[in-house]
This record gives sequence, C-alpha cells and structure tokens, in this order.
Amino acid sequence: MPDAKELVGQTQEARVRLGRSMAGAAESWGDPADGGEWTVRGTAEHALQTDLYFSRAIADVIGVEAPAERTLTLESAEAAATALREVESDVMAVLNQISDADLEKPSPVLGQMYATVVLVAHHLNMHALQIAER
Repeated sequence: MPDAKELVGQTQEARVRLGRSMAGAAESWGDPADGGEWTVRGTAEHALQTDLYFSRAIADVIGVEAPAERTLTLESAEAAATALREVESDVMAVLNQISDADLEKPSPVLGQMYATVVLVAHHLNMHALQIAER
C-alpha cells in the first residue's frame, strides 16, 4: 500500500497530465460538446473545482487550513494553465501535510482518507484523459 508521500506524488503526476491535456486542447477549448458530453472547458473547470473541494475535505479531517472556496471560469487554455498553478499551490499546501497516520482517519469522501487521496489522483487522471481524447 502506498504511503502518504507516494499518494500525494500521484496527485502531482495527475495534475501534470491534466495540464498537458488542457494545453493540447487549446484549439478546441470553445468547441461545443457532442450530445450530453462536457466541453473541454467544462471538464477542466470541473476537474479543478473538484480538486479544491477534495482538498477542503482533507484539510477538515487533518485539521489544517483549507483553501478558500472560489468559482473558476476558464475562458481559455492559457487561463486554465494559470488556474491550474494556483489550484495546485493551494491544494498541495494541504496535501503535503498528510501523514501516514492521517490515511487511516475517516473521511466524508469515500469513508476513509486513504481512499479520498486515491480518488483525487484518479479523478484528475480521468479528466485529463477525457480532455486528451477530444
């Protein structure tokens, strides 16, 4: 089972993938989505907003300051790159404080902190792939 440092590293790797996918989708940023699909922009906004949401939940469990709530409006891939750096800074300020003991604590997201941190990386990777496939 990966320890806290390894899990946090997986979230960082996932943010790198998301950043690459968003940059690669610059040409289709404003394109309408097919059927009920999200646009590239909508997917990116959701991924970053959810990253902030998860970090606030984690901060509450481990007893550290949570990032402020905010709404992201990503008008372009360039704006998304800037937002990604800002969100990553806020999120990592929380995640870098997770200890191995914290991973055993209950969490409002999936019931246990270990599962919550795994979900953070999975969620980012899933949306990076979704954007890359457009």
